Amino acid sequence: MTNTKIRSPVERIALSVSEAAQSMSVSENTLRELIKARPDFPVIQVSQNRRIIPVGPLREWLAREAKTS
Repeated sequence: MTNTKIRSPVERIALSVSEAAQSMSVSENTLRELIKARPDFPVIQVSQNRRIIPVGPLREWLAREAKTS
């Protein structure tokens, strides 16, 4: 009998630019332009070529934007 552990899925707390764009139904280019244009957009520069978008702050940002639109 083998000892296999069943792993539960890890809760995602941050998304790549590609994943965030997909979840927002916009293109990566559109999201990159939004990141440049809006200093209040929640993005973390992890390295020179890597950015991540925290899920919680992204949801909050979207809710605020929906109220002002």
